[in-house]
Amino acid sequence: GTGGVQWSSGLVNFTLNGTLNWIGGSPGSGSVITIASGALLNLTNNVQRDLPTTTINNAGTVVWSAGTITGGTGTVINNSGLWHVLGDNIFLGANLGGSSAFTNTGTFRKSVTTGTTTLSAVSFHNPSMVDIQTGTVNFAGGLTGSGTVTGNGSFQLSGSVNATINGVFNWSGGSIAGSSTLILNGNVNWTGGGFASGGSSTLTILPNSILNLTNAITRDIPGTTINNAGTVVWSAGTLTGGTGTTINNSGLWHVQGDNVFLGANLGGSSTFTNTGIFRKSVVTGTTTLSAVSFHNPSTVDIQTGTVNFAGGLTGTGSYSGAGAVQVSGNVNVTATGTMNLTGASMNSGSVLTMTAGST
Repeated sequence: GTGGVQWSSGLVNFTLNGTLNWIGGSPGSGSVITIASGALLNLTNNVQRDLPTTTINNAGTVVWSAGTITGGTGTVINNSGLWHVLGDNIFLGANLGGSSAFTNTGTFRKSVTTGTTTLSAVSFHNPSMVDIQTGTVNFAGGLTGSGTVTGNGSFQLSGSVNATINGVFNWSGGSIAGSSTLILNGNVNWTGGGFASGGSSTLTILPNSILNLTNAITRDIPGTTINNAGTVVWSAGTLTGGTGTTINNSGLWHVQGDNVFLGANLGGSSTFTNTGIFRKSVVTGTTTLSAVSFHNPSTVDIQTGTVNFAGGLTGTGSYSGAGAVQVSGNVNVTATGTMNLTGASMNSGSVLTMTAGST
């Protein structure tokens, strides 16, 4: 049947086999609430639901359309069914002390509303499916697991991250911290957010994957290593780095904008090692790599415009394209192919050698 419940503060050990509207109140510490397969729990009114040291096991459907959830140490949600967010709600995972955990082995979905749902101090483990059809979900307490993210909505990531994310999705904000590891396997639009100072995180783009940097924002990557084995399309926005910022490109790094990489903006300098293809096309202005030590043992293909290697250039590699090269700083290059050098301010002791047959 269908009913409504106003929880008391006592211990609850309850299995739901039908439909229930949770209209108010909170269970006592140590409670276990189980939603069986085929059952439905509705969180539909704008109240606060406290989950002190409470476990919710959902094998059916939870519809969370209104109200705040609060948790703390020992608050655990295990979702093997459908957890359906229909509101721009907040889960305050540390409100009762400590933090909360959410393990999703089913489907975590947001739809209907277009604002932000925030999981604050909630460690979210996703070996399954996150489907953000509308709006934004802010995983503010970190993300782990190797699962799929899909939908036209967007997600934000903050805190500690150790995740492989599969699918086509929009990464729109947050600040990834510590020694995090984020592996992207799919087609990702990076439209906001970045990495926190003081960390040593790694971002990996797998083969056949695409990371799009398409909007004019600043993306901070202090102390961050980016390993690209797929394709990065950098058409807009500024990259800022510093000591420990390292880009290793074994795929295609495709510049389609007259952008700037400020390698010393966050202290120190940055490095870029190209063992794949570094290409510029489409636009005709200048892309500047400032305080970025660029090492090229592979291919630089400047089809249009100019690339200013303002932080130095090293390596024995090939150069092609009708575009132009500018170099500054320490230069130790043996180049094959065609290098259209239009500007140089090399440090003392620099060497630039064009091999026989090159221009």
